[in-house]
This record gives sequence, structure tokens and C-alpha cells, in this order.
Amino acid sequence: MIQSVLSNIAVILIMHACLNFMVTFLKDKVSKGVFYSLVVFIISFTSISMFYLPIEYKGYRLDLRVIPLGFAALFIGWREVLPALAIVCMWRWGMGGAGAVPGIVFGLLLPTIFVLLFYIGNTTKVQLFKVWALFSVMWLISDLPIIIWIPNGWEVFMMIAPFRYISLMSSAVILYLFVIWSTRQIELQHKLKFFAEHDPLTEMYNLRKFFDLLEVEYKKKKTVNYLALVDLDYFKKINDTYGHLTGDRVLQKMAKVFLQTCKTINSEGQRAFVARYGGEEFILYVSCTSVEYLESCLEHIREAVAAAEFWAEDGSRIPSVTLSIGCAELTSIENVQQTLLYADQSLYEVKNSGRNGVKIYKEE
Repeated sequence: MIQSVLSNIAVILIMHACLNFMVTFLKDKVSKGVFYSLVVFIISFTSISMFYLPIEYKGYRLDLRVIPLGFAALFIGWREVLPALAIVCMWRWGMGGAGAVPGIVFGLLLPTIFVLLFYIGNTTKVQLFKVWALFSVMWLISDLPIIIWIPNGWEVFMMIAPFRYISLMSSAVILYLFVIWSTRQIELQHKLKFFAEHDPLTEMYNLRKFFDLLEVEYKKKKTVNYLALVDLDYFKKINDTYGHLTGDRVLQKMAKVFLQTCKTINSEGQRAFVARYGGEEFILYVSCTSVEYLESCLEHIREAVAAAEFWAEDGSRIPSVTLSIGCAELTSIENVQQTLLYADQSLYEVKNSGRNGVKIYKEE
């Protein structure tokens, strides 16, 4: 009996381990359709396995089929749970027997749909008490057929209820603890990855991530590739006049303009991303079909920053925040440094011409 309970718990924890592995290592490496199908398969396979691992107690056969579906309903959502529920119900129908219909309705459909109404998704915010309460209701729903259809059902229910409840709830609590722990680990990994790839002040990519993406994008080479260096004009004067906190706010607001422009470019079928190059300088990658489109994008960035309102920490308005932009075509991934040198030359020419301008390098 105890061995059967432990076998059920082991299968449930294997389900959790498989789902955790998928989220950690496969989610970004396979298509959404494949990932979705694997999740549905794991949930349904685990619940079906419960049919073949019955727990014998005082002549009655019990199982923990509601645990996988219940947790999936609470933490994963209806898109994955409803197909898995349909598969498990059809499997149970195919097994036949006098208890097929009540087993499907009370043992699968009603408990799962009930918990689905309380779908949370963010597992770290689900309290243990809520899980305990929801699965207690699931237990009552799934055991209703015992009271309704079995002769002397109430007596039978009272006889097996303590064991049935303890085995189900202990499994639910164990799985809950594993889910919470693994979710916090995944969230920590995501945070560490974010800070390893992004500038902490502007939340743009850092240079390492920028050049990693550049190699990937250049291999596609469906359109012309450009690198642009962007410099905030007179940034030292802003820091000296209004303070470094104000300077940080200016950089953050500029970053939003850059990121929004990249988002617009990407939505138009082109490709762009940006990173903080250092201090008040930024580096921009644009892959587009024409130099005219590139120039319009760079001018848009310059004009958007020039038109934006920037405010100091003391509430005073900062006048005339402008950008100087130098750009050059990236003809080979091996020539990145040379391309940046050309872009820097163009940037230098803009600064010598009064700043607040855009220049694209052209070979003479």
C-alpha cells in the first residue's frame, strides 16, 4: 500500500522534472508547437499512468489521477490542460468498466475544471493554504461517486477518507514545494541572464550581447547591414550643470527612444537592435533594403530626442538635448572594427559641423 503511494508520488515528481527540464533547456530551442505538444503529452501521460498504479486499501482501488491535471490547471493554464484532459478522458473511456462514466465526470472533468477557474500562472504567489483548499475540494468532488453509487457509500467513504485524503494532500504538498522551489530557481536564472546581457542603467543590450547578435544576424544577410555610433551632445555639460542623477535620467529616456525605434523597424520587416557602447555613446545595428530607409530611421531617432522634453531632478527643464550620429555599411563580419572606425569618422564630422546631425560614411 505504502509502496503504491510512493510509486504514484514518484511518477508525479518525474512529470515535474520533465516539465522543469523543458522550461529550462528546451523552451527557446524548439518551436512553440513542439513545446506545447510535449507539455500536453507529459501531463496526459502522467495522469494515464495513475490508472495503472492503483493504491489498494481495504479492498478498494484508489489513485492520484487528479494531481497532475489539478496542478497543470492551477499553474500552466487551459490551453495545455484541456487537450490533456480530453486525452485522459478518452483513455479512461477506452478502458471501459462500470465506473467509466462517474470516473470521467467526477474523477477528471469536474475537479480539473473547478481548479482551472482559479488559474494563477505565477506560481511564486500561490500560497500553500490555497493549494490545500483547492485540492481538498477536488478530493471531495472526485469521491462523490463513492457516496452516491456504492451501497453503504457513506460508510465506505468514511472508512477510506482519512487514508485517501492524507495520500492525496501529501502528494499535492510535496509537488507544490518542488514547483515553488524550481520556479524560483528559473526566475533567478532569468534575472542573472538578463543582467549578464543588458546594461543595468538603460536596460539595453551590453556590448557582448550586441556582438553575439550581430554575428547571428549577419549570417542571414538578406539585406544591407549598417552600424551606427550615436553620441549624446554636451553630455558632460548636463552632468556638470544638473548632476549625475539627471544625466542618468536623460540616458534612460534616450534608451526608450532607441528601443521604440528598433521595435518599429522590426515591425516593418527590417531588423534593428541597439546597445550601450559606453558612457553617453550607443551602438545601433540596422539591416534594411535601402540607404534611404536607413537615413530616415536615423533622422527619426535624432528628431525624436530633439523634440523630447528632459527634466532635471530639481524639476527644471533641460534645454536642447541633441544627438550626433555616424553610420557605415558593414560589408563583412570580419570588418566590424573597420566599420566602427568609419562610423566614428562620420560621427566626428557631424561634431565638427555643429553636432545634432546624421552622416552615413561613403567611400571616396
